[in-house]
Amino acid sequence: MSRKRRKHTEEIKDRVALEAIKGVRTLSELSAAYGAHPTVIAQWKRQLVRGASEVFRRGNATRRKEELTAPLYEEIGRLKMEIDWLKKKLWACLWRDGGNGSSRNMGDCRSRASAPWRG
Repeated sequence: MSRKRRKHTEEIKDRVALEAIKGVRTLSELSAAYGAHPTVIAQWKRQLVRGASEVFRRGNATRRKEELTAPLYEEIGRLKMEIDWLKKKLWACLWRDGGNGSSRNMGDCRSRASAPWRG
């Protein structure tokens, strides 16, 4: 029967890869200490070295993220204002109608039959 595959946390991967880059201990020693195969540790080391340049680009990524999310937040605010306006409009129609649908001249309000949320 084969062994179950281990899932190492990102913190462990970072720590082991950093120790592998430092070169104080060999991959075999790190493997024995952390319970990961030397080949896996070598992969983590390569990933860390390749991704090192991203550490200095993160400021740009944050700004880019803000550029993408700002219009979305603006639209959310606009839609919330529209919902509030529609709620006020609905309550004004119900108040003018008396809540029983008896008014024949409701202006631009819809009748009771066309409002599916009103039972």
